[in-house]
Amino acid sequence: MSSEVQDRRIPYRFCEDCAEEFVDYIERMQGRGDQELYWRDEAWMEVWATWINHRAALDRHFRSKSFTRLLEELKNTPSD
Repeated sequence: MSSEVQDRRIPYRFCEDCAEEFVDYIERMQGRGDQELYWRDEAWMEVWATWINHRAALDRHFRSKSFTRLLEELKNTPSD
């Protein structure tokens, strides 16, 4: 992984290639990014935005009271 990618705080666990793409996505959102990578177009941006929204929804669900309750119920359920 390049030192640029390693030095950044990335909120998810990625392979090296995905981490580099995530960093480029964030930089493009800020008006920067590697413009030579022409295939990282609007559709590519949409894929990343959709993935980030999906992960955020999962994170909210995992932190919800109902999910915490479910985990507690499962933990207290006798196994066969």
